[in-house]
Amino acid sequence: MKTFYEVFSKHCRVMVPSENGFEPRQSIRKRFWLTLLERAAHRTNLHAGISPRTESWIGTGAGISGLGYNYVIQKQEFRVELYIDRGKGCKTENQEIFGIFDARRLEVETAFDVTLAWERLDTKRASRIAYRLSNGGYRSPEETWPEIQDAMIDAMILLEKALAPHIDGLKKKT
Repeated sequence: MKTFYEVFSKHCRVMVPSENGFEPRQSIRKRFWLTLLERAAHRTNLHAGISPRTESWIGTGAGISGLGYNYVIQKQEFRVELYIDRGKGCKTENQEIFGIFDARRLEVETAFDVTLAWERLDTKRASRIAYRLSNGGYRSPEETWPEIQDAMIDAMILLEKALAPHIDGLKKKT
């Protein structure tokens, strides 16, 4: 039997407080992504050419099909990640690619200068390598967004720099 939420959630819009009363979280996230992409454009071209969306993540390819650099925003936290998902029927391949990166964990984390979350996600098709921070999200006051966005951009630049040599190595193998 389905729960009340499962039956009715698709018919409801979640509203969150904003300066103008209550606003759907999707429009808040789109505004967050718009300003993040504008700020990022001055520092990196990694996400150039993508448009803001309403989902909780935006991403771009990492140069190999099925590997993507994603920004993910939640209510009060964010992460940047390399998401590994080569598609339906590729769970084993995704785990093998994750294993290649995991074997270089020390190198990657030394280049990034922090401990990352290495998530093989055995119960799912995909895997991820992520950096998480819980010091703000899309529900944070908008005047704090630039600080949050700068932290996200800094982390994405570092993540891409730490993983790029290993992605280049994978390109040579494929």
